Amino acid sequence: MDKRFYIHVLLLCLLSSPYLSYADNHDVQARQALNAGRSKSAVALLRQRIQIQPRDYQAWFLLGVAQARLEHFHPAIEAFRRVIELRPDLAEPHNNLAVIYNKLGDAKAAVSELELSLKKQPSAIVEENLADLHVKLALQFYKKALEQDENPELMQRYTRLLQVRDPSVRAKQDMMIQMKMINNHQKNMSVVSPEKKKISVNTESIGDKMLKKVKGVIAVDKGKQASEAAVLQAVEAWRYAWQAQNLDAYFKAYDAHYVPSANYANLEAWKRYKRRVIGKKAYIKLTLNDIKVLILHDGNKAKVKFKQSFRSNSYNSDTMKLLEMEKRGNLWKIVREVSF
Repeated sequence: MDKRFYIHVLLLCLLSSPYLSYADNHDVQARQALNAGRSKSAVALLRQRIQIQPRDYQAWFLLGVAQARLEHFHPAIEAFRRVIELRPDLAEPHNNLAVIYNKLGDAKAAVSELELSLKKQPSAIVEENLADLHVKLALQFYKKALEQDENPELMQRYTRLLQVRDPSVRAKQDMMIQMKMINNHQKNMSVVSPEKKKISVNTESIGDKMLKKVKGVIAVDKGKQASEAAVLQAVEAWRYAWQAQNLDAYFKAYDAHYVPSANYANLEAWKRYKRRVIGKKAYIKLTLNDIKVLILHDGNKAKVKFKQSFRSNSYNSDTMKLLEMEKRGNLWKIVREVSF
């Protein structure tokens, strides 16, 4: 089980904590309701308990979990804050607050909570989550910088950081190595010894021709590299929006003339379906592996093939996917999507 940023995992960790002993019937029934997926019933039971015992930190914690599962995030935050007031020694409420802040898109607040958690209880899982959040924040800053300055060196650093977050982008590294080899070859070609100049003028002219060819290859590869990096950036934005259940950003990844599969009457029917199935998930974890990008000859179209791993509270799947993308201005948009 992936232990990154899932409310239910942190809940299980706390239920097994030696700090807790559930003797109250309301707590027992609430836990049973949560385990059965009846979060609304758990909220009602826990509110009754808190009215009787307002300092019951265990009930407050379970209330925070139940509210979070219902995606009532602000009441959940209040509940976990109350746990911290009552038991400032516990790390678990900080972990769950980090989950919620990450869900709300506030990575800085999530980092702050995880740092507080580590001070109270060392944990390899928390360290890993904290590292992931720092990478996420760095990607956000790089993306903002690239929006203001399309610097190739900056794009390379952004792509390298994507590799840290998703090893499937490692193919980009191979491309950079090839670029380096070509650049080294160019340098070697440009240095002509005096002896060779004395031997034959024709030898120098052949070298000039080869140098021009190398420069042409470099220009083409640089353009291809920039296009592939931009496509990967668009795919990552699509993946992240889907995982974050940010429907506005998710739909923006698709072209205005995107045609869904024959299962849907039209684009609006497809959007209604996506809003329903994405919106009701308690969480989504989306991983892309073995990503292959093919830039077509005109440079304005691309095909992206990858293995897609989808995980949620109610549905899991592993499939191959093909995205056909077209360039609209400076943006790459999905025009066709095929699973097989």
